Amino acid sequence: NTPNRLSKRRISNESESSINENETKRSKTQDKSKIMKSVIFVLSGFQNPLRSELRNKATAMGAIYNDDWDETCTHLICAFPNTPKYTQVKKTG
Repeated sequence: NTPNRLSKRRISNESESSINENETKRSKTQDKSKIMKSVIFVLSGFQNPLRSELRNKATAMGAIYNDDWDETCTHLICAFPNTPKYTQVKKTG
């Protein structure tokens, strides 16, 4: 009779541990979705599939993507120096 109780207790503890691990993973994922919430970014000089990958990863972390630079943008991410968008942004100060 005692071994059954211990066995059930072990299974219960393992289930609780698994649930706690899943909750931790979920909360970490939710935290990552907010890391870049104040970022509005533009990409310059990247070609697909890398361009799409960068855009998707940044937006998954809460950033907002713009096709072109405007006064709301906070970040310009360039594949190489002196892209046309870089030159445009540099002129605006």
